[in-house]
Amino acid sequence: MWYNSSITNERGIFIMKLIISQIVEFEGENFPYSWRKEIETDIIPHKGDFIEDPLWKEPGEYEVVETLINYSEGYCMASVAKYCIKIPTDRRDKFAHIAELHGWKPLWKF
Repeated sequence: MWYNSSITNERGIFIMKLIISQIVEFEGENFPYSWRKEIETDIIPHKGDFIEDPLWKEPGEYEVVETLINYSEGYCMASVAKYCIKIPTDRRDKFAHIAELHGWKPLWKF
């Protein structure tokens, strides 16, 4: 096999870490932040696909706008369209907490 067999499932299917990343903006700020979520999967999204996640309510899905696959490291980065709501700055910590409850890492906290 050309890839590390330790990243296959019990059926021998290649598993990758999927890192979903999304730009998030705060009201009154010009600097974009992001949050990201990592999952193990054998499904690789493509540009134009839509990803659903319980973090998003309206809309419940976002379009994949860019992907980068690194087979040697066993991961795929998928960027989805920018979060459609500008988050009020006074709710930054609340949104970070909600994101964490859904398995996302708000990168503005680090």
